[in-house]
Amino acid sequence: MPNDLVNNDNVQRYFDAIDSLVDHGTINEKTGLEFDLGYVDKMILSCALANGFRITTGDNDIKDFAVQEFGADFKGWISSIGMINGWIRNGLIEWNDSLHAYLSDWKRDYEHPQPQRQKTAFKKLTGRRYPCS
Repeated sequence: MPNDLVNNDNVQRYFDAIDSLVDHGTINEKTGLEFDLGYVDKMILSCALANGFRITTGDNDIKDFAVQEFGADFKGWISSIGMINGWIRNGLIEWNDSLHAYLSDWKRDYEHPQPQRQKTAFKKLTGRRYPCS
């Protein structure tokens, strides 16, 4: 990611706000528990909010926090395979055996389940079945 997308005043403002909310024990309205976001979660969310990006995560805590505390600014999330589908669709990558092997590793590495809609789109785009089904 280009340095100016990470190191700017807007990212720092969001980070400070997120850090303060978490440190002060903001409660997740869905679970009734305090949000537990680490430094990396806070940084990813800060960059996404400051730059109008969606995030990709299987962590419901970060998604719930973003919607609850920054609903107007938060652009939402996309599944990992949904992001890959977008790259293929937009010609940013050409699917091959090597890339397909990475997806097989996701099952071993306990990647969060991917949406069926995106798995179907993946098959249409690549002609291959999503290997972690």
